Amino acid sequence: MPDIVVNIDIWCASCGYGLCPSTTTRTPTRGSVNESFQVEACERCLIKARQEGRDEGYDEGLEKAGG
Repeated sequence: MPDIVVNIDIWCASCGYGLCPSTTTRTPTRGSVNESFQVEACERCLIKARQEGRDEGYDEGLEKAGG
């Protein structure tokens, strides 16, 4: 059977950041015939989500404090 080489670029669907450095591949194991990809969450989107959570928590606390 011939070998087939495929080049794949992986991008964050939210911000468009290239995720190739944070993507790993796994070769097939027993019971699995396909290679798989594991992608870590985009660091840019994680930072943005953390900041949004902090801002919302701060605003909520300020409202409860009457400020």
